[in-house]
Amino acid sequence: MKKTLIIISLVICTVCSACAVSPARVSALAREYNGKEGFEVVSMGRFLISAIGVAARAEADPEDVAALKAFKGIKHLTIVDFEDASAADKSSFQTKLGDIFDKMDLILEAKEDGDDVKIFGKADGEKLRDIIIYCKDEALICVNGSIDMDKIGALIDAVE
Repeated sequence: MKKTLIIISLVICTVCSACAVSPARVSALAREYNGKEGFEVVSMGRFLISAIGVAARAEADPEDVAALKAFKGIKHLTIVDFEDASAADKSSFQTKLGDIFDKMDLILEAKEDGDDVKIFGKADGEKLRDIIIYCKDEALICVNGSIDMDKIGALIDAVE
């Protein structure tokens, strides 16, 4: 019985760590391509995200306050713009991304007027964790942390 519980625990830990590693792998890939011709990378840690939150609170706009509440669980944000990259670099980057995406859940896919947007992440009850927004041939946004779905609904209501 003990062996069975230990094996099950190890399997669960392995699966959980594989899901958690994906944003870290995307950030590492972004650092690898940072500085290459046509790649622009912006990376923000929790401190800078908190500083932006303080500045937004000073404005006291209801939409900003709702956004701050929705995105309070964000630990790290990485943005990669590769629209102007060479075809070879873009293809290499996308191949490496494909390996990462194979280990993630596709949350949403939208296609309109030639644009292809995919959102990957992990749904965990009422929270969405470790989100990657991928616009094919253009950009990538990697959000490490969690977003409360109830607060996203409040944000949508505030915007409308």
